[in-house]
Amino acid sequence: MTLESDGLNSQTGPESPWRFGRYLRWLAIVPPMLYLLPLVLIRIPGYESHFGSPFAPALEYAFDAAGQNADIVIFGDSAAMINIDPVQMSSALGLKVINLPNTAGSLSVTGDIMLQNYSRHNKPPHLIVGYFTLHSLDYLHRKAIPMVYEGQEMLVDHGAFAQNMDFARSHPSDFLLFPLRFYPTTVVTLVRTLASHKPRSQTVIAGQGHFDPMSTHAAFPSGPCQLPLSGEDFPMDSAREFRQKYTTPQTAVLVYVSPIAACTNAGLVTSQPFAAIPAATPRLLPPSSFKSDALFPAHLMPAAVPGATAQLIEAIQKALPATAK
Repeated sequence: MTLESDGLNSQTGPESPWRFGRYLRWLAIVPPMLYLLPLVLIRIPGYESHFGSPFAPALEYAFDAAGQNADIVIFGDSAAMINIDPVQMSSALGLKVINLPNTAGSLSVTGDIMLQNYSRHNKPPHLIVGYFTLHSLDYLHRKAIPMVYEGQEMLVDHGAFAQNMDFARSHPSDFLLFPLRFYPTTVVTLVRTLASHKPRSQTVIAGQGHFDPMSTHAAFPSGPCQLPLSGEDFPMDSAREFRQKYTTPQTAVLVYVSPIAACTNAGLVTSQPFAAIPAATPRLLPPSSFKSDALFPAHLMPAAVPGATAQLIEAIQKALPATAK
């Protein structure tokens, strides 16, 4: 027993510090590598279209729109992505329409960098439409940013180093948590993609920027409803600045507020000073036209998209410069 015990000690004793040090080296190398890996993977071509967050294919499409040379460019939040059909618009207007959509989160993080990128690689359009929901009219000055991950994806992939550092200084916790949010988001998207057998990027391209990852969501309950409003004012500074920034002798700008549900307190919205942007008062649609995907209904059911698109076409026909008609 003594000899065997001594033999065991002679074999494991000297190796224990080496093994302990090896484990420490692995712990010092592997976790940082896994933490930084998302910053590399996201920049691989095609990653966003196949493995990014649910809205990533449409957001990526906006950055890959070089050479489109559209006559009308739509820019806005997720309502612009879901509620409007650019193919229908192109057919009705006889002009090429393209959508460069965002989400509420990406718009607050990346601002208009995708529209700037589009402007560098395409001729000036006749008209730019800023299509925003009520809560996105001041997207540049939000204190709390919803769904920030979607915007960070685009910022990491397409933003300059200085832009990423600006975001890190203003939102340090979101900046540090981004790699940790990457893995569960990617796994969920991969499972959904494999289950659907549909290439998401091709759907976006065929729709000229129209994309509805929530197409199967149920409709907002019909009958009496009340919007979660308490009479507050809605800042509109970003929409006003957007119009001023992009209006040129070659390009007109139309700010369009997405429709809202015709609930009992909708007057709290329609009484807002939209003419100051300027923009028309948002249209009222039946509550059942909207998805029940949020507390405040903003995204339309697929059956309501043609009608909402026709309303936008009507507004565009009035706003188009005479040379484009």
